[in-house]
Amino acid sequence: ANGILEVADFGVITTTEPLVDSYLSIYNGACLSAAEKAGITLGLDHMKKSLLESAGFSIAKTRTLDIPLGTWSNDPRKKLAGKMALISALEGLETRSLRLLTRHMDWKAEDVRDLCDKVQVELMRPGVRPTIPCQFTVARKLMV
Repeated sequence: ANGILEVADFGVITTTEPLVDSYLSIYNGACLSAAEKAGITLGLDHMKKSLLESAGFSIAKTRTLDIPLGTWSNDPRKKLAGKMALISALEGLETRSLRLLTRHMDWKAEDVRDLCDKVQVELMRPGVRPTIPCQFTVARKLMV
C-alpha cells in the first residue's frame, strides 16, 4: 500500500514594502522566538523538500503562492482571495500568538491582545500591502 500526503499551510505575514518600527515585525519576532522555545515551527520550514524526503516521502508537487491580504491587488482573483484572507489573518493573530507568548515568553494576555490590536490597525493602514505565503505540497510514500 502507498501513502499520500497533501498539505496546505501558511507562513508568516509580511508586507511588500518593509515597515519601519512596525508592530508586525515585533509580533512576528516574538511569535517565532516563542515557537522556537516550544519546539514548533510557524513558518513553512516543516514543508521543505529535504525534510519530507528524509522522512521517506517523494515530492510529487509543491507550489507556494503569496496571497495578498486585502483588496490592494489589481488582479480580480487575488483581490477576492485577499479580501477573505485579510479577515482570516486579522482574526487569527490572537489565536496564533496568545498561548505561545504567555506560556513561552512570559507575556501577559492583555499585552498580547494589545499587540494584536496594533498589528490589525497597522495592516489596515492605506498603502500597506500585506501578504502571506501559502504552500501546497503533495507527496508520496511507499509503504512496505
